Amino acid sequence: MREKNKENSQKSNRPKLEFGPFWLWGFPLLGFLIKLIVIANIPTHIWLGADGESYLKGVDALLQSGLYSKEGILQYFPAGYPILIFLFAKISVSNALVILAIFQSMIFAWATWLLGKFLLSNNYRKILPWLIFFITFNPTFSLASLAIGYESLVASALLFSIIILFKIKQSNTLKTNFLSSMGFGLISGFTSFLQPRYLATSLIILAYWIVKEFKIKLIAIKLLSAALIVLMISPAALMYRNQKATGKAFISNNLGVTMNVGAGPKSTGGYTNKATGVTCPENVKTDNQRVLCVLKWYATNPVQTVRLSFNKTLYFFSPWSGPMANGTMARNPWLKVNPVTQIAKSPGGWGLVYGWFGKLTSWIWEIAQIGLLIWGFIWLRRQAGELRQIATISGLAVAISWLVSVGTIGDHRFRVPVMGFMLVLQIAGVRGLSKKPLILNPSRKKR
Repeated sequence: MREKNKENSQKSNRPKLEFGPFWLWGFPLLGFLIKLIVIANIPTHIWLGADGESYLKGVDALLQSGLYSKEGILQYFPAGYPILIFLFAKISVSNALVILAIFQSMIFAWATWLLGKFLLSNNYRKILPWLIFFITFNPTFSLASLAIGYESLVASALLFSIIILFKIKQSNTLKTNFLSSMGFGLISGFTSFLQPRYLATSLIILAYWIVKEFKIKLIAIKLLSAALIVLMISPAALMYRNQKATGKAFISNNLGVTMNVGAGPKSTGGYTNKATGVTCPENVKTDNQRVLCVLKWYATNPVQTVRLSFNKTLYFFSPWSGPMANGTMARNPWLKVNPVTQIAKSPGGWGLVYGWFGKLTSWIWEIAQIGLLIWGFIWLRRQAGELRQIATISGLAVAISWLVSVGTIGDHRFRVPVMGFMLVLQIAGVRGLSKKPLILNPSRKKR
């Protein structure tokens, strides 16, 4: 009898997986099930993204020549995403894209649920159902998981890494803090493996968080070192692959080219059919040299730099369609059923969408989007406890992605990976327009 009671007490003490309220797991699950139906009805089971053909060309080269293929596309674009598809092809070549679509959709749903579980323990829970709904059913953000492109997986991985980051603060044991730091490094490494551009996002957020929580102490240095060691494995792996393939160690060769497209006196700051860029000296041969050449041009042309920065900001936050749309989202799955796109197909509809009414609507949409983002950040920063940190981390992620766009090309596709953080701030911004703060920061109360 005592043994049975002991067994029952042990079972009751075991940690239980709590799914939370119905809407918390129901929305992501419903979204995932809908996507499975869509996947089954897409002829190729997945849509092509902006660089879809390039990624598939890289996969074909990997299948034919192995990981150290000398195919130029694997050097120009980061090879991480093609390698991921290549690994799925090792399971089944004919079903690799089906596996990719299901994997991306599953990870997206999982990240949405985990984000909701994390925010549920904070006072954000009062507006959390709206956040989970808009993340799950935001047409562009959610349907990105059904396209060949790194955006959806990077978005999910960034959410995972931030949730783990908060575990470092919540834990009281050194061992758990080390494991959490290494977990952050592992997921952030996966993010930079898919798109090295987000290495800067991970490094800046990690440094900010650990220094803020542990100050400049030995423990902070140890945790930061543990995360960095794991984080740098993925970029190092890409460099090793390229070194074996070409004899030179680099991650990819497209940074200088991309920066040059968005620079120069004739550039708009975005993609255009016109000749743009900076004329570099003849001795500029490598991608790194081209980067330095473009940076020198920015430094010596401050007026042009301000003009291009303004344009790139508009493009980064621009709508997905209409007269102000600018970027590489022509294959956005949402545009297949977007009412605005359908209206613009007729002569009269074209005049409505691209005339004064469409321009006015686009300006209102863009200003409202940026305004809610800023107000949501300010409003959350006024709250007590972890909501302040959530605002800071979300704001940092969006700001870094925007700055990278300002330094390269203004493209609304670049904001897709940070749309989760944008929605956190924008939903809070909507709440902040009509309600008092959830909990006032005690230090801000009038005495």
